[in-house]
Amino acid sequence: MSSTESTPTSANETPCPGTRLGGAELGRASVINPRAGKRRWGLRIVLALAAAAVLGALFVYDVPLMRWRYAVIGEEVQEPLANVLISFRDFTQIVTSIAILIVVGTYDRRRWAIIGVFLLAQFFAKVGYDSGKHLLSRYRPGPAIARVAPLDELSNRQTWIGWRQGDGTIDTQSFPSGHSAAAFASALVLAWFYPRIAWLLWIMAIGCAVSRYLDAVHWPSDCWTGIFIGYLSARLALRIYLRFRPDPDSINQ
Repeated sequence: MSSTESTPTSANETPCPGTRLGGAELGRASVINPRAGKRRWGLRIVLALAAAAVLGALFVYDVPLMRWRYAVIGEEVQEPLANVLISFRDFTQIVTSIAILIVVGTYDRRRWAIIGVFLLAQFFAKVGYDSGKHLLSRYRPGPAIARVAPLDELSNRQTWIGWRQGDGTIDTQSFPSGHSAAAFASALVLAWFYPRIAWLLWIMAIGCAVSRYLDAVHWPSDCWTGIFIGYLSARLALRIYLRFRPDPDSINQ
């Protein structure tokens, strides 16, 4: 596997285009060019507001989107689409995660840094989506149709049960999607260390989230919330790594 290494910059240097900066270097770059720092924060705010707007729209259109899914695909997903969805669904689940870590541990000299950040991101993601599943109950699409109302009569509000601490029923643990959170946490971490295959990692992560909707085990807003949790978890894990990592040269020794 190839990687792009961080290139330290001095206080009087301007980072070259395409250079990946660490935490300290990013801080110095912001001091050198405060406008760049403001633009970066402005972009983050815009993206956060856009993500919130998409989530709000999905909360409104969850049931109509599920009706479209049943109209196009039917109750059960048929082959070959079923096999494709299984491939995406298992991205960074236990078996594939172990395989990824074995490859990293075998061939990359930065093995401990990558494995540590990967596992830390997964831990943060699990805390996030498990908290939602056990504290805020929501019917999965199938149980909602079977127990509450037919899909043609079901409303978005009827899919929610509400606050129920300690709920351990799988049928009412729809929100948020754990698969989506785990996939995006893994994809962001791995894409940071291996930017040349970032496109493939993002395809797999997006495919995982979409598969949960097409398999009718999650509402679209569940998947979107999972994506958000995974992204934040990976960002937090990477920030911790960049804050406390040793000198880049020592990582490769």
